[in-house]
Amino acid sequence: MKFLLIFMKAAVILFCSIKLSCQDCKTNLISDRTVFLSTFIMVILQLCFYGTECWRFFVSSLLMYWFYKWVRNISRKKLGEGDVIFGLFQGISVEPFTLWLVILSETVFCWIFTSFCKIKKKKSFPFIPFMSAGLIFTFLQNIFQPCIYNM
Repeated sequence: MKFLLIFMKAAVILFCSIKLSCQDCKTNLISDRTVFLSTFIMVILQLCFYGTECWRFFVSSLLMYWFYKWVRNISRKKLGEGDVIFGLFQGISVEPFTLWLVILSETVFCWIFTSFCKIKKKKSFPFIPFMSAGLIFTFLQNIFQPCIYNM
């Protein structure tokens, strides 16, 4: 049962991340419907998997939303509203104590990309692919962490 839920969570994360990353790269806009539908499915999966402990994921989802809202405000709205909403999905998808790893890894991925591609500071570029990469990296780290420590 646990394997099936992890597989379903991985499928939702990959589908949402790939679809929204492609949308963001093409149009600099993302579908709120896709984010909310994916978040709803993830909430159902978390309820099935964690039951009464699911409140932790709701708190972490709100923390991620508020964090990106704060980043949007201090960056003078250079971070899009879709990026902020995607934070809800990130928070509900991973273990709450690994939120710092999501933020750190997406920052590193973005820094590496901008270092090699020499993007001008004023030019707008999609941030969802970096957020997705950080989410997928953290999700995989959560799955394989016990395997690494038991070697």
